Amino acid sequence: MEFKEEETRIALVVDGVEAGEITWKNDDDSLWIVEHTRVNEAFQGKGYAGQLVEAVVERARREGKKLELVCPYAKKVIDRTPEYQDVLHK
Repeated sequence: MEFKEEETRIALVVDGVEAGEITWKNDDDSLWIVEHTRVNEAFQGKGYAGQLVEAVVERARREGKKLELVCPYAKKVIDRTPEYQDVLHK
């Protein structure tokens, strides 16, 4: 399993197959709007969506970004995880 980071997307690759992705758009120099988290049907139920949310949180921290959450799944995970609150746009 590996994460492939692109400009506005992180893809999760499992055994050479793209299993899912989390996407965002840049709103300004310091804000990302997380729009979508998706895991392909064959890979669902393995915790990959949560790992994608964690990956975008970690990348936001590394790059000094804040997150605004449009994606309902990412919002649910981040709202329920106290350790992720530092990346939320207030």
